[in-house]
Amino acid sequence: MRLPRAARHPFFLRTLARGHGHELAPLLREYHLQLQVVAHVRGVISPSLITLTQSRVGAGIRLFGGDRVACPLRLWIAVPSSLVEDVGSKDERTRRVGMIARAAAIFRAERIFVFRDPLSDRPHDAEFIARILEYMATPPYLRRKLFPVAEDLEKVGLLHPLGIPPHRRSRELRPGEVREAVLELVGGRLYADVGVGRLLEYVGRGQAGRRATVVVRERNGDFYCEEAQPTEYWGFSVSVVDLLPKLVRSSRPSHFIVTSKSGAPLGGSLDALSRAASSDGPVLVAFGSRRGLLEMHDREVYESLGALIVNFIPGQGVESVRTEEAALAVLAIMRALGELARGSPGQRPGSGAAPTGQADGPRSGEA
Repeated sequence: MRLPRAARHPFFLRTLARGHGHELAPLLREYHLQLQVVAHVRGVISPSLITLTQSRVGAGIRLFGGDRVACPLRLWIAVPSSLVEDVGSKDERTRRVGMIARAAAIFRAERIFVFRDPLSDRPHDAEFIARILEYMATPPYLRRKLFPVAEDLEKVGLLHPLGIPPHRRSRELRPGEVREAVLELVGGRLYADVGVGRLLEYVGRGQAGRRATVVVRERNGDFYCEEAQPTEYWGFSVSVVDLLPKLVRSSRPSHFIVTSKSGAPLGGSLDALSRAASSDGPVLVAFGSRRGLLEMHDREVYESLGALIVNFIPGQGVESVRTEEAALAVLAIMRALGELARGSPGQRPGSGAAPTGQADGPRSGEA
């Protein structure tokens, strides 16, 4: 039987071969077919026999064989200082930034960069955006110690919490538990505030007033803590930077993706995006504001940096897609491509982890 055109697309065949055919079955619902495909991807999986049964009432796929590999996608996000430029009230400005933070956490972004929009006359908005992001990324039990009362944080009570692993900690200590802490100097020795109402002796490098990631230990019935690395997604760090091209040159991500309504259609970019999503290095995804990224800099500037310029929402049903809306759509696509290209959902130990103990204080479009 000859496969329909949609099923002959290389992206579709690779997806079947890597054990995710069930996720693409809805794409073939208009076809009524039964087929068997023997797929082999050298160096990735062993041969897999895939039986796809299609009927008028739905699709079912049975997969036999095939090794599944955890998805290592490392996401970095860049948003412009003009993100809140067109919003008048502080309530809405705060909410918009909060939605970016939620999107970043949902899809396990490691870093968020706030870059300067060269066409904006409000450069100080970058600090406002970064402050809100840093506040949200900080465990609630550390916020009072790290964030003095400030006008920028007046409306943070409106935001939905992130609920990421370092935020979900009880007041009961357990040996082996990893926590975020603030270091304090007492009597010439470093102690850690881990949110349980008392300080723990700290073993490791660090400086008073700074955050650290620690693991709780027990010795002779007493708890202490050591410098540690997270073993699960640990949230994102935040940085305010200058222009986007400078950021790309200095941070050198493995792939750089520019989201733009004037970019190449998503359908024709799937192979390139899949390669990016399956790479071991960080993938930087940049978003615009009410001004698109191609208004901030010429296309040639991005192309000289090796950017993939992609329209992730072709045929959009609204006049413009807001940055926070685009972030959800784009990051969902990138995460899905990463999982399809590399195997089952998940992550490497420590993937997406924020740096430990070395940062000062709180860590800080178009589609």
